[in-house]
Amino acid sequence: MQQRDAIDWYNEGIALHISGDRDGAIRCYDHALEIDPEYAAI
Repeated sequence: MQQRDAIDWYNEGIALHISGDRDGAIRCYDHALEIDPEYAAI
């Protein structure tokens, strides 16, 4: 299994937000920030 990076988590967060799952989106954004706290897109 390939390890997901901050961009992957961020992109999934966007998709979840668009679909209306804001809690899921926030969890994905949190994962992205754990991986890369300096990720500027968030």
